[in-house]
Amino acid sequence: MGNTKYDSCSERDLWNLVRTGDEGAFSFIYREQVKYLFTYGSHFTNDEELVKDCIQEVFARLFHRADKLGETTNIRFYLCLALRNEIWMEYRRRKRLPLSAMDELPFLANFYLESPEEEPLQQHLEKIVETINLLPHRQKEIIYYRYIEELSYEQICRIMGLKYQSAVNLVQRSLKKIREIYTHTFSYSDLPLALFFILKMHLFVNK
Repeated sequence: MGNTKYDSCSERDLWNLVRTGDEGAFSFIYREQVKYLFTYGSHFTNDEELVKDCIQEVFARLFHRADKLGETTNIRFYLCLALRNEIWMEYRRRKRLPLSAMDELPFLANFYLESPEEEPLQQHLEKIVETINLLPHRQKEIIYYRYIEELSYEQICRIMGLKYQSAVNLVQRSLKKIREIYTHTFSYSDLPLALFFILKMHLFVNK
């Protein structure tokens, strides 16, 4: 599809158009984000129809309540937050879970290496990937947000329903777990920087 007047809009301006009921802006955002949202939603469930239904519900709510939307400068983050909440509500309903069971939402994505590297780097990377994939759902999810999506701790707190210090502690526990298995390669002080580099350069996720 060719360029539209919305391509040159900032995210703030584009979102404000949606808030005023601009159907073209709404459709543009849907086309731009729906594929990513499906991939993101699939990290929490293997039910593809459920993910599609939840995405439709998110956009339906946006469309019908456009005049009540708050401001944002990060549309994708706003939509991911809404989709995660929608999936969680449906997951809780099906499992008959109490509202307080937020941390029971599974994070099903696995990390993987896109292409093999030369030895001995390949062995190091495989060990890190193996370790991350063995982390509990909550720890694996926060590693994904912090190092793959590069979210701030404030954003992580919003999307995972955590307090700031709890988010920091959860990241630290995740890194500590990796260090315990991989202590011969990285010192604790070096691990966050090294892990960030490794994840950004070599690591990808699938559902």
